[in-house]
Amino acid sequence: MKTIGSLALPLALSLCAVLAACDEKKDSGATAPSASAAASAAPIASVTATTTAIAASAEPSAAPSASAAERTSTKDPTLSVLDPKTESSKTLKAQAGGTATLYLPQWAGTTWTAKETPKPLGKAKTETLPGFAGPGTPGVSFVWTLKDPSLKPGQSMKVVLENKSSADKTAAPTTFTLTIEIVAG
Repeated sequence: MKTIGSLALPLALSLCAVLAACDEKKDSGATAPSASAAASAAPIASVTATTTAIAASAEPSAAPSASAAERTSTKDPTLSVLDPKTESSKTLKAQAGGTATLYLPQWAGTTWTAKETPKPLGKAKTETLPGFAGPGTPGVSFVWTLKDPSLKPGQSMKVVLENKSSADKTAAPTTFTLTIEIVAG
């Protein structure tokens, strides 16, 4: 396994050789290559070959594969809903002992409140986030800590949230239902 430290020297030598060759090309006003430019080209080719060989023998990167991108963590999952009027319910799978976080848009003149919350979830911590759904629409986050000892894999709990207008008391509230499924870790 090659480490970053073992790549540093060949890369530094390669960079020095390239810079030296560039400086010599600037200094020589003639179009014909000078002897010193030809001499500096040999180390460049040597260092480039060494660097290429090292890069080819390096282990694959830790970039996520397509299958890794499809998997989601259940330890501290998050869910963002940009339009709860069209997506009125969602499910979030989470492990007991972690947290579950929901992000909703906070439209001007409205307030989100938890209308129904199961006792094992307790009260969510809330926080306002500027610019959640664009520059003029902040968001609100609800974070539930899933540390209650009664939470076991296989349980499912529904949280009903309401968005009410503070100006128009007669307007029907927007509701959003979050189902938190407790899964095994």
